[in-house]
Amino acid sequence: MSKAPRFIRKMLCNEAGSLAVSFALASFGILCSVGVAVDYVNWQRMQTHLQSAADAASLAAVQQLRGSDWSSVAVKYIVSDYVTANTANLQNVKVTSVTVDTKSKSVTVSLQVPGQRTFTSIFQATDATIVANSTATLKVSGQPLCVLALNPTAAPSISLSGGSSWIAPDCRIQSNSAANNSVNLSGNSSITSIGNCFVGGVNQGLTHITPRPDASCTAVPDPFASVPKPVIAGCDYTNLNLNTPSTLSPGTYCGGLRLANVEFNFNPGTYIIKDGTFVTSGAAGLVGNGVTFFLTGTNAGVTWSGGGTYNLSATTSGPLAGFVIYIDPNSSGMTKSHISGGGNTTYVGAMYFPKQQLIISGTGSTANPSPFTALVADTFLYSGTSTLSVGVDPTKTSVPVPSGLYVGAVDSPYITN
Repeated sequence: MSKAPRFIRKMLCNEAGSLAVSFALASFGILCSVGVAVDYVNWQRMQTHLQSAADAASLAAVQQLRGSDWSSVAVKYIVSDYVTANTANLQNVKVTSVTVDTKSKSVTVSLQVPGQRTFTSIFQATDATIVANSTATLKVSGQPLCVLALNPTAAPSISLSGGSSWIAPDCRIQSNSAANNSVNLSGNSSITSIGNCFVGGVNQGLTHITPRPDASCTAVPDPFASVPKPVIAGCDYTNLNLNTPSTLSPGTYCGGLRLANVEFNFNPGTYIIKDGTFVTSGAAGLVGNGVTFFLTGTNAGVTWSGGGTYNLSATTSGPLAGFVIYIDPNSSGMTKSHISGGGNTTYVGAMYFPKQQLIISGTGSTANPSPFTALVADTFLYSGTSTLSVGVDPTKTSVPVPSGLYVGAVDSPYITN
């Protein structure tokens, strides 16, 4: 058996040498512990700083957007700006992900930064990774609007006749008109909602309005006038007129769109109808999931009189998320739009006619109960022995509810985790 080197044997046999080894080992252990503690405290400070930056970025995105444009591009710009402004003392900060949930109106931000090693480099080959995650949500409290007549002087601004009825079990109905006869119900027509705000008076039918109108309410401004509009390039279709079964795709339809006699299917996306009216007739029907019709220019409006199935739900992303129909407030030429139908009609989303009278007619249910159907127009004329069911329940649909429908309510962003 080989012997240990002489100097080691001497130290092992010498009490002083043994103490020296023990002291050296103990000192090394203490030094390592102190070093680890120093790095740990530094990493903890960095994590706290990074978490504050993530919270600031997610809150800023939710607070600035408030549902007006939940596109990932808009959110990422805001997040990037706030992360840069709040991490000046940290190096190599990386935004690892930005997630937008349009249904819950929330933004999640994930950040990371390398935790540089000072003493722990003795034990660890790579830098530590410091991470922070933050989710901010826009909490809205108050009753949403599902019917809003914008005109401040029309007499009437809301008119129901022929035994028609509006049912709105979880949202408000509002008329901005200050006229004494701003609302008129005839022929046993009725309105039932969670709250009715009529700035002016009711000409007739007051006993068929539940609950009684709020006498202290005030007019609200157009909640969607400044919604960002789609960019319009060249025409993909011109004066399109179809009467055979077809599947249509998103694009720019110049000169209007006319569909007749059969059912038409729509691929998801935004349909821009420029300088013309969207017309259906005969037994025409429209079916599409995740579609928005944006009408602009001259004669922008809708005349849907086809007797087929109308089953449309709105897009879920982009500036017009949540809208089935959006008519550009700057369009011209049309003073009325007309929607009629029977019992096979369901719209999931908002329908916006800012400078037009929306005429709704038909028999049966013009809109079957859906988790989200809202109407905004200059004035309303509703006739026929039909029931219009409207409502806003964001918990039951993947279609985002535009925050403008919560006008008059209180919204506040908060950190959820």
